[in-house]
Amino acid sequence: MINESRLRGLAESEGFPRISIFMPTHKGGPELRQDPILFKNLLRDAAAALEQRGLSERDIDTLFAEARRFIDDESFWPPIDSLALFISEEGTDVNSVPLELEPGAHVSDRFVIKPLLELFSRDGRFHVLAASQDGVRLYRAHRFAMEEIHDERLQRTAAEFLNRTEFENALRYHATGRGAETILYHGQDPQDEQREQIEQFVRRIASAVDKILAGDTAPLVLAADEFLLGLLRRHIGHGGLMEAAISEHPTSMDEKTLHARAYDLVEARLDQGRRAAMERFRMRMGEGDDTASDDAETIASAAADGRVETLFVATGRRPSAGEVPAAANQAGTGTATGDAEPEDLVETAIRETLLRGGIVFSQPDGIGSFPEIAAIFRY
Repeated sequence: MINESRLRGLAESEGFPRISIFMPTHKGGPELRQDPILFKNLLRDAAAALEQRGLSERDIDTLFAEARRFIDDESFWPPIDSLALFISEEGTDVNSVPLELEPGAHVSDRFVIKPLLELFSRDGRFHVLAASQDGVRLYRAHRFAMEEIHDERLQRTAAEFLNRTEFENALRYHATGRGAETILYHGQDPQDEQREQIEQFVRRIASAVDKILAGDTAPLVLAADEFLLGLLRRHIGHGGLMEAAISEHPTSMDEKTLHARAYDLVEARLDQGRRAAMERFRMRMGEGDDTASDDAETIASAAADGRVETLFVATGRRPSAGEVPAAANQAGTGTATGDAEPEDLVETAIRETLLRGGIVFSQPDGIGSFPEIAAIFRY
């Protein structure tokens, strides 16, 4: 999953050539055979654009050598929603994306990141901490998927305590009678020494989580049995800690279920932040305040100066500036680029806001009369 850190790296990358390829994929059936065809055609479109920019056939072959090997590699085409590739002389960055992306091949001096907006917009990010006597896992999540954060501060702390027999015995369990999937764990009046071990374990876990998430205000959802939930709530200091939690042993559900349960808890809070920001924008525009704008050129310029505090971008599909729709092919419709694309103003605004610590909100098209792009400025 592309996280904000990786996306920031893509946004910072600069220098010709930078090739961005996006395409939807199929999850099964005979349509799977279309995916390599579309991929091949998008690579062909990108190669043609590079040739027009003066790259030799030999240089293009070298640049696309790794990507072209994927065409005939059946193991490369797992059942995912979409594929995003970023190619430069430094290498080929391949990503599965849990969104339905429009097919497109872009050649420029920078990578295109706008199609991935929903993955890193502020109204889509949160964290999940799943804790039990079997292990502790911290996840980075958005509305579509989540991935585990592998941080040795958390892993070392958990391993140090979970390997203790005394601690394992301190948390006993029993079945609820509804099957293994619904086993619940709880404290069974542990002796003082055992209770202190558990308290110490939770304090260390809480300290590690607070350090890992320092400076990140995204909501944090806890998943644990009632006994550990109480201790975690007492010791975790993260400002985004949710009161609502999943009061169930985490091993009773797979990651997909855990993600769905957690998102149900944070959805209203995430949307609340976006709507409050939209209302601030409306008030400033209504008062004629020059710290708000819905003009793309003004916003892009302000973002480059580090002045954009909050950016709103509609997520509907529309051609970007510089995109030229290609003729339909047997696998689908691509986006070809004859010359390197003049950078889309919206793309500029997203990239510069992200790199300078601003907040980006995605929004569906047609929310009342709200503009397709809007911004609140710091000054």
